[in-house]
Amino acid sequence: MSRCLNFFIFLALCLIGLYSCGSNKVLLKTKIEKDLPTEENTSYKLTVSPNKSLLLSTDQFNIDNVTQIEGQNLVLKFEYETNPPKNLADANYREVLFVEIQNKIQRIDSTNSDKVTIWFARFCFCKEYVGFYKVIPNKFELVFGKHQLSIKSEFEFHNLPRVLHVINQNLSLKPQ
Repeated sequence: MSRCLNFFIFLALCLIGLYSCGSNKVLLKTKIEKDLPTEENTSYKLTVSPNKSLLLSTDQFNIDNVTQIEGQNLVLKFEYETNPPKNLADANYREVLFVEIQNKIQRIDSTNSDKVTIWFARFCFCKEYVGFYKVIPNKFELVFGKHQLSIKSEFEFHNLPRVLHVINQNLSLKPQ
C-alpha cells in the first residue's frame, strides 16, 4: 500500500513540475525591430525587447519620464515619427507607445488586461500635451503565437491630440 501511495505522490509531483515548467516558458529571447507600413514623410516602427521593464521617474520639474531597464518582462515600443522638411526648425513630431507585459503570457485581452502596462509619449514643439501619459485601453488584445504577434488596441485619454490611437497589427517575428 505504501509503495502505491509513494508512486502516486511521485506521479503528482512530476505532473506539477511539468505543468509549472510549461507555464513559465519565455516567449521571446532576442530583440526584434520591424519597420511598419507608413505614409509619405513618416516612419512607423515596432521594437520588441525581452528582459526589460519600464521605469517611471520624475525629474526636479515634476516631469515624468519612462525608460527601459533590465528586467524580466517584454516591452513593445511603437514609434511614429514625421520626417520634417529640410531647413525647417522645430518641425519634428514623434509619438511613442510603450506596452509592457510578462514574457510568459501568450494572450492578453479584457479579462486579464491588468497584466499589461501602457505608456504613451508625445514629443513636439507644441504648447500642450507633451510628455508621458499612462494609458488604460478601451479594448486590448495581444496574442503571441510561434513566430507571430497579433495586437489590437483602441485607447482614448486626456483628449490628447495624437496619431496613435488604434493599433491593429499582425506581425511575423521569425528571425531573419
